[in-house]
Amino acid sequence: MATPVTPPIERFYRHTVREGSCLIWTSTFAGTKSRRPQFRATTKMSEPKVYAHRWIYEQVVGPIPEGYEIDHTCKDGRCVEVAHLEAVPPAVNQSRERQILCTRGLHDLSSPENCRWDNKGRRRGCIQCKRAATAARYRRNKGGQ
Repeated sequence: MATPVTPPIERFYRHTVREGSCLIWTSTFAGTKSRRPQFRATTKMSEPKVYAHRWIYEQVVGPIPEGYEIDHTCKDGRCVEVAHLEAVPPAVNQSRERQILCTRGLHDLSSPENCRWDNKGRRRGCIQCKRAATAARYRRNKGGQ
């Protein structure tokens, strides 16, 4: 007698764990930098894996509009909670990714006067943190003389 096939939605939720309001994916990930959750919707190994957050969004909400991306409103790329997923145009998704605070979390980078810019117009860091690092380096070097 053949073993019964578990529905994909049940298999999907077996690979999740609740952390606060997020539903965290615990199975395989694609890529080394972005680490996107992967899921195989069928039991056939010949079928390709799909991104888990996109798959669950399509199962619960419906198709993703052409040219849109799924944005994690909770900012956790491992989260597959449908309430935290939103289909948005790429420009909106990228603007939401932009850093608001400097890497030390001290200064507001949404204010242009706090940002260092390179010659191509890209934001490269926090002016105040750069000044503090330069002053500390100067004091260290001057103290060594």
